[in-house]
Amino acid sequence: MPKYKYLIETSNNSCGDALIITLKPKTPQDIFNFKPGQYVMLSFTDVLGKLFINHPFSIASSPTDDNLVFGIRVIGKFTQTLCKLPQGTKIDVLGPFGTFVFDEAKYSEAVFIAGGVGVTPFISAIKYATKKSLTNKLTLLYSNRGLNSTLFYDDIKQLVTVNPNFSAQIAITGEVVPDDALYCKNCRIDKDFITSSIDSIINKDFFLCGPNAFMKAMEKNLIELGVNKNRIHQESFSVVPDTSLKNNYLNILLVYGFSIILFIVALIFVSGGFKEEENEEKTEIDYQIVNTNTQKVETVTATITPTYTPTYTTSTIPAPRTRTS
Repeated sequence: MPKYKYLIETSNNSCGDALIITLKPKTPQDIFNFKPGQYVMLSFTDVLGKLFINHPFSIASSPTDDNLVFGIRVIGKFTQTLCKLPQGTKIDVLGPFGTFVFDEAKYSEAVFIAGGVGVTPFISAIKYATKKSLTNKLTLLYSNRGLNSTLFYDDIKQLVTVNPNFSAQIAITGEVVPDDALYCKNCRIDKDFITSSIDSIINKDFFLCGPNAFMKAMEKNLIELGVNKNRIHQESFSVVPDTSLKNNYLNILLVYGFSIILFIVALIFVSGGFKEEENEEKTEIDYQIVNTNTQKVETVTATITPTYTPTYTTSTIPAPRTRTS
């Protein structure tokens, strides 16, 4: 699969620990086709020349747009570095991937239930439906901790205004929202919130995206409301800590530890090895000699122990020793 070349056009992290970044194609040949809801792998080199490769991010822009937009939670070394990259930095894009897509011919009525950054693929679908003037009935139920950390809030307000087939309700769980905050409520998404936001569950498909615990709770709510499991579609947004530095240290320790062991073994072989001769069978030979003082024949017993002479190959560590007579 080819990689496409893009450049950072804008980068905005005013939404607390979240980042909205827009990439523009380096050349017209770098524009590629994707479906609303799919994701890509991003790679880049930072200002110090360190390579960061293949982190997955869902696309928030419409397939009808040339630019790519991403909503990213800033956590871990990769996203922290991405957040600091200057305008014009080259980003390699690999993809698209994923089957969690909005099919306009299949889903005439869709309810998108999102938690946090999980709203990203749904923004792509809503923008796509709006730009194509589709008649599909779309509803977004979006849970977030605070109004300022609500990704794409301005986009959502605009999309509701221009698309008569789209509605949105945002549940703010961690702060009191002002009275003039459109489409926002101080609550959590529960069964009452769902039923008050849609006219009926009949003939609707429900799409869930967010943290695992959030999606389990939403699935439970929908099943208790009578939604068929076949009409519940999910994609998980789990946070994976960046352990690359930890893994590098572990690899270094393993390499050095193994090298020390090899060095010790080599020293043992070179210095004469283990005292294997102590366990070898010893040979006793009787000799008869004449004592010159007494002029008598006496018997003397001599003990002969086999010896080992080390032989070497071109390897760093000596080869096993061979017995010589």
